[in-house]
Amino acid sequence: MGLIGRALLLLLTLASMAGCERVDELRLAHANDGTPVDWPPGVARVELPLLASGSGQPWVGVSVDGSPPVPFLLQNAAAAIAVTGARLPGQGGVFFAPEESTAGLLPGVARGRLVHNRRLSLGALVLRDQSLLIVDESAWPHARPGGGAAGLLGYDLFRRTPVELDPAAGTVSLLRSRAVDIPLHQEVMRLAILDRRPYVEVRRAGPGAGEVFRLQLEVAWAGAACLDVPGEARQIVVGGQQVDIEAAGCDGERFPADPAAGRDGILGYGALENRRLLVDYPGGRAVLFSP
Repeated sequence: MGLIGRALLLLLTLASMAGCERVDELRLAHANDGTPVDWPPGVARVELPLLASGSGQPWVGVSVDGSPPVPFLLQNAAAAIAVTGARLPGQGGVFFAPEESTAGLLPGVARGRLVHNRRLSLGALVLRDQSLLIVDESAWPHARPGGGAAGLLGYDLFRRTPVELDPAAGTVSLLRSRAVDIPLHQEVMRLAILDRRPYVEVRRAGPGAGEVFRLQLEVAWAGAACLDVPGEARQIVVGGQQVDIEAAGCDGERFPADPAAGRDGILGYGALENRRLLVDYPGGRAVLFSP
């Protein structure tokens, strides 16, 4: 082989090596596309308890392959499903055979082992044939209720069913579309899903009330609202409700912005104080219900 041939072979090899991580990332992102969800016959609403953690974040119990439920953090930015630990309560031996994979789609999680054909149960609702990323506990960035095994669940749940969060009642409700009940007088926000992350447009309250902000909806963030570039705005109107803006601005390291989305800030779980939030990916809407 001549010098030119060897150079071409080297370039092809480097290109294939550089693409491996991206291929793994795409495989992880689309692993659960088209997989089924099983609703109990005649049931339009599945209600789950919010697990207490003291972190100001929504956690729910999820059973993996029939294990006792373990806490999963609801995180809108989680574009795949992850669980930490090689074992789960009620299961002996090695959890699953490992396969190396990247996890750029899970904020704060660097790498893990991609496994397939798992069964996730959220109360009576079942997600079948799911792929999960198994993350070593030493690399797990989230505190969790009780300190036990934990997971992340976001896009792969929200894209399938409207989700209603009610911290005052201590519940998370998973709804069929026909079970969504929004009063005619209630303001509804358009929900845009860009690169698997949800965004809503809100307006500034008080002086400069015509100013509009595009906020990334992230219920895993305990704050109410923040702006990536803090300014004079101190309150925003979200679905007809006034919500305070944190003066310090957003934590761009823990909750990085996607430059292509044109994000102005984040709307978080703290905005739900004495309120309910309906997040309806299938219907392209979000509603912050008044107290």
